[in-house]
Amino acid sequence: MSRIQKTTLIFVAALVVFVLAVSMGIRTLLADPERFRPIITSQIEAGTGFNVAFTDLSWELWPNLAINLTDLKVEAIQGPQPLLTIDEIFVEVALLPMVLDQALQIDAIQLGAVTVRLLERADGTNNYTPMDSSTSEDVAAGPTSPTDNLPASLSVLSVETLTIEYFDEKIDGNITLSLKEVSGSLTDNLLTLQSAGPTAYEDTDLAIRFLGRLEGVQVIDIVKGELAFDEFKLDGKLSTPLSEETPFSAILSGDYHIGQDALTLQPALLEFLGLQTQITGVIKHLTTPAYALDLALESTLVDAERLNQMAPVEDLGLGPLRAFRLEAAVGGSDLSPEFKNINGIVNGTTFKGEGSFAEDFNKVSVSLQLGDIDLGELKTDAGPNPADQDPIAKDQVLIPVADLAPLNLDIALKVNRLSLNPLTLNNISVKLINREGKANGVLEADLNSGNLSTNISSAYDTKALTNIAIQAHDVDLNSIFTDQTLGRLSLNTHLEFTGTTLGALSNSLRGETHLWLRDGLIDLRAVKEKVQVLDQLGGTQSGVGAWPDQLAFDEMTGQHQFRQGIYDGQNAGLKYSPMTLQADGGFDWFAETLGFDVALTIAANARGPLKLEGPLTDVPWPARCEASFADFSPSSCRIDRTQTQKILADMAKKALKDKSRTLLDRVLEDKAPDKLKDLFKGLLGT
Repeated sequence: MSRIQKTTLIFVAALVVFVLAVSMGIRTLLADPERFRPIITSQIEAGTGFNVAFTDLSWELWPNLAINLTDLKVEAIQGPQPLLTIDEIFVEVALLPMVLDQALQIDAIQLGAVTVRLLERADGTNNYTPMDSSTSEDVAAGPTSPTDNLPASLSVLSVETLTIEYFDEKIDGNITLSLKEVSGSLTDNLLTLQSAGPTAYEDTDLAIRFLGRLEGVQVIDIVKGELAFDEFKLDGKLSTPLSEETPFSAILSGDYHIGQDALTLQPALLEFLGLQTQITGVIKHLTTPAYALDLALESTLVDAERLNQMAPVEDLGLGPLRAFRLEAAVGGSDLSPEFKNINGIVNGTTFKGEGSFAEDFNKVSVSLQLGDIDLGELKTDAGPNPADQDPIAKDQVLIPVADLAPLNLDIALKVNRLSLNPLTLNNISVKLINREGKANGVLEADLNSGNLSTNISSAYDTKALTNIAIQAHDVDLNSIFTDQTLGRLSLNTHLEFTGTTLGALSNSLRGETHLWLRDGLIDLRAVKEKVQVLDQLGGTQSGVGAWPDQLAFDEMTGQHQFRQGIYDGQNAGLKYSPMTLQADGGFDWFAETLGFDVALTIAANARGPLKLEGPLTDVPWPARCEASFADFSPSSCRIDRTQTQKILADMAKKALKDKSRTLLDRVLEDKAPDKLKDLFKGLLGT
């Protein structure tokens, strides 16, 4: 054996003996790890300010010296559940300081499942802030400096799962955040963290759920108490009340800086439902109940197909959303935000204005001015209750009392022009005020060269009494019903009903409408046909056959009255000399049917184009109009033959009596003496 080989063997043998000796010594020194429990407990309590406890304490000697703690719990302030639980902690420590000075010098920390439970109570207290830390014996005083009990450096910090649970008793809302595979390090009091695993977030109050991944690096300055997000990105699937069935992809990214009680966004970018929203500015007073907002908001539609799949606005008659842009300055606080300098565009409609929300969003004030809105064609149903349309329900809510009662609303809208062919409204003004159990809405507009005013007021806090007043003046019906010449309409309507549902309205609606039509054209063919039938039945010659089929009129008046509901008791009348039309009956919009008894009276007239004479004049001729809404037409009204025959029979009897009287008068005049004439006249009438 050579000298080199002998020397090498001696060196290796000595090294083995040294390692065995050191191991034996370490095992002897650390044979009872429980004697280090007070040291570890005191340092953790000093660093957190809370009482702590853990179940097991053991050592790991290979490959590095490490402390292993299991089932660590941090006691909450006045709460049954721990504020913090960690199922396993693995801490690598420096050997010599531990052995020689019994001091912890940490090189790396590995944590298992970490759960933080934060509770906000209804009385304003919580489970993580001592009510009086100076007198509480259960809560240790915190460290004098954030760095007093922290290692100067930490090469490895890893967390298997981090779960933060926040519950607010005031709103019965729960927020849960879960991160997996969190890792980081500590250098010069800068703690760097990043997550490589799935991220989950849920807010039960807002009904929001998110599942995805968190990317980017978070840097915490422990001395300054500042947090910065560098190239932050949250990418995954987001569920909201609008997208609960089919969550949509969402991305939140940007650079953030939290320090001096403020959050700086520079900027934040959110992509959701085809909308890309950018937010820049500052959120201040993060440690107070109300954050102060100083933000600029810009939102643009970048994927119209995705948004229209989620919110098909064509169901509202608005058509698919093709373009959207919004800019606004956001001030106030998160509890009472204020939106200034709102401006943007929806499809081809511009808008601008301002708005504010206060008192937990129960107080809303909005002032908005819109440009031209084109809703396209007015759609009508193909028939009663088609297969793809639900029938009208009696319990359909017209006045949502539960939603309105807590709200304080002041809403003012102005629209330059609204087109729903064939309707055209210009200079529209809408105001809605709701407070203290009373709601009032006013609509004023120019309608097809005329003007329209509608006022709806509801005192839903007592009897739920609602009043409706509608006034229209000189509305051009010819431009609305282009296939007819109806003239220009003016009307005055006052209605009221009690209750809050469509069924309540149907049973209690009452009130009157008066209307005036001028410069129109009336179609007389249906009337002529019915009167000619009467001529045939009675053997008369009224002269109605000479009437024109259509007649231009100067003015026609009408009225309608709801006595008590819609089903019956309605009374309507229409008058144009020499004709008067009277109708009594009702309709059922749930079954979509109507039924009215109609009486047509034509006065004797020897002048103008509507000459009429004979026994048919000045008699209310009965008819019955019954049909579904979709099938109604003039042919739906049929003469009541039973009543008509009775009237004709009475007319025949009267005519016979008159003829007999005439013949008798002639005989008496020619043959009878004067005393006999007086006797017969007394018997037969003068």
